[in-house]
Amino acid sequence: MIIQKFIKGPLGNNNYVVIDEESHEAIIIDCTQNPQDMLDFINSKSAKLKYILLTHGHFDHILGLNELSDDIIQKAYVHENDKFLLDNINEFMDFIHFPHVIAPKINHFFNEKTPLFLGKNPIQIISTPGHTPGCVCFLIDDNLFSGDTLFYHSRGRTDMPKSSEKELLNSLKKLFSMLPEGTYVFPGHGQKTTIAQEKILYHF
Repeated sequence: MIIQKFIKGPLGNNNYVVIDEESHEAIIIDCTQNPQDMLDFINSKSAKLKYILLTHGHFDHILGLNELSDDIIQKAYVHENDKFLLDNINEFMDFIHFPHVIAPKINHFFNEKTPLFLGKNPIQIISTPGHTPGCVCFLIDDNLFSGDTLFYHSRGRTDMPKSSEKELLNSLKKLFSMLPEGTYVFPGHGQKTTIAQEKILYHF
């Protein structure tokens, strides 16, 4: 499996391309801006894009979709509980004092029971509300793509509309209890870490 990180945007978002070398299927996790280099990377590996999976609906994780063709946007999925963020995107932009934007037209919504695969590898959707109601992590083998739920020695903000400190702490407790300590964590911002490195900071 190939995992390639692309750092994008003024907030230093991590976007990821994950490629299954056996099936030559690829996914993109989060899409901040200027996604063409990720598509070029996929093509350079003779792979085909299957999904664009979004860890949540905040603008800095989704607006790159607006730069893609309609047929590629049709590959994009976000959790059903974050649909309201797309519908009311400029209320959030006003909250953070950023200019208004146009929300991408995402037509596919998942929950924890939605079956997704990269080749023969199941993509486990782990619901981790707190930063947003529809925040998720994606687990592929021993690799966790944690979005804005869990960072290196930090966790997602909960001072935003519809965020919840209590829910985020419950989500972290869930991750730490269900995942082996050797699980690699690829966050939405910052450097890679492991479950073992992060759980020592908490006393659940």
